This record gives sequence, C-alpha cells and structure tokens, in this order.
Amino acid sequence: MKKLLAFVAGLALAASASAGTGSRGVDYAAYATGDPLQEIKFFQLYNWHRSTDKQVVLWTKPSEAYLIDLVHTCDALRGGNVVVEVGGVAGVPGRLRTNDDLFVGQMKCRVAGIRALDLQAMKADRKNKA
Repeated sequence: MKKLLAFVAGLALAASASAGTGSRGVDYAAYATGDPLQEIKFFQLYNWHRSTDKQVVLWTKPSEAYLIDLVHTCDALRGGNVVVEVGGVAGVPGRLRTNDDLFVGQMKCRVAGIRALDLQAMKADRKNKA
C-alpha cells in the first residue's frame, strides 16, 4: 500500500490565484535560488500555494519553501480546499523527488523540478513595498 503524506489547505487560496502569479501577486519564480534540487526531505508539509497551473509552492516549515515545477498543467490546482498529497509509485514518506507525483485532489501531477525559495528576500521585498 502506498504511504502518502497529506495536508489540507484550509483557505481557498488556489481558487483566487491569477494566471501568472500567486493570489497575493507574488512571482515565486523570481525568488527561486540555486541549482535545481533532485529531492527534498521534510517532516511534514506545512502548507501549499498555487503559483501557476504548472507550478506549486510547498512549505515544509514556515521558514522553508520550494517551488515545484510540474511536467504538465495541473488544472486541479485551481480548485479551492483541495488535498495535496506526495506519492506515486516510488513515493516515500517525507521525501519528494523529481519525477514523483503530487496528487491534487483526484489529479496526478508529475514533478519536473524542485527549487528552493529565498523567503527572506521575499519578505524584505514585501516590507519595502508597504
């Protein structure tokens, strides 16, 4: 039996997301840093947010987030209050790798790439705009 880690987004953030940026007007790709990662390890998934139909941001901690590029458009990211699960044939609890699957509601979305986000830079930019 596949072991899956799941978390529920309580707010309908994905429902109000715009096409090119997240619902808060953040261009997450601009904050992706360093080389693409082959995998990330985590204790639990803290939160998620739709960036585009082919990108999702996963928070593994309040202070740690990753931009996940998907192979194809994942229309299910537009729905509100959906469950996101990490899994797939090679799904290992606490680990997400390139070519693993994200299950968004009933839809399977293949991971094409993983990049760390610079949350400090994002916070500083948000502060400067205020």
